[in-house]
Amino acid sequence: MTQHKRSEKFGIQDDKDLHISHPKSFNFYEKIGKEMEPYTKMSDNQLHERKCKTFSISL
Repeated sequence: MTQHKRSEKFGIQDDKDLHISHPKSFNFYEKIGKEMEPYTKMSDNQLHERKCKTFSISL
């Protein structure tokens, strides 16, 4: 049985990647997932550089 068919049969979903840019929430996502890659991006008003992280969460 392939992974895809097994997932459908048992109702298991694949891992989901979440891109988080709020440092106060990093701790929460570190507890429920695995950090994949840190990166930076500019704030919406283009005044500040934001530290961001991508987390892989198994659902």
